[in-house]
Amino acid sequence: MGQVIETDEQGRLVLPPEILKEILGDAQPHSRYKVQPLGSKLVVEPEVTEAERQQAVEDWERQWKIVQEQVSKVWPAGVSATDVISEMRR
Repeated sequence: MGQVIETDEQGRLVLPPEILKEILGDAQPHSRYKVQPLGSKLVVEPEVTEAERQQAVEDWERQWKIVQEQVSKVWPAGVSATDVISEMRR
């Protein structure tokens, strides 16, 4: 169950320390976060530098290549994914 929070007299949203710890964990002082609306929700996530974002993309691509290689080793030659899905629907 969540906790209700409200804006102060200046319209600022101030989160109590227990909520901050629940959301952010053990964040270091002066950690930066990006806040953006997502429908009726507010998303808070750590700010990511361009270098960190690029590293995450490279990590994902490396992991995807490993998965592709593993699937290629066991996938029957000459059979497309479309053929497999078509057989599954029968």
